[in-house]
Amino acid sequence: MMHTLCWFGLAAAVGLAPAAARARAQAPCLASGDVISGKVAPVTASHPNGSTFTAYILTLSPPRCVTTADQRIEAAARLQLGGNAGQQATLRRRADAVVRVRIRDPFTPETAWHIGDVIVVDYDIVN
Repeated sequence: MMHTLCWFGLAAAVGLAPAAARARAQAPCLASGDVISGKVAPVTASHPNGSTFTAYILTLSPPRCVTTADQRIEAAARLQLGGNAGQQATLRRRADAVVRVRIRDPFTPETAWHIGDVIVVDYDIVN
């Protein structure tokens, strides 16, 4: 038993992580066309103009790498889902549930209306 514990300690020390941890670390970045799942929740935020708004945030756990058209975000934890009125109504009904979403053209925050690590306005809810 002690020999086994020593081996695991040595393996961890020299970077021989278990296969699951290595696979997670080597997972490809999310990109346009990928399907991702996470819990979606309404978040109330304040705009600098004094107004408040509700954004729908898909929480990624653990955070994931996301590739946009012009850069790579190494550890995105919050995808802000925009979209049209129908999509927003669907998100409102699915609040606090886990959803699967096919994302297209993710981008980095550009305005004060963007509170996520990554913004996606073109997507399909697939479950």
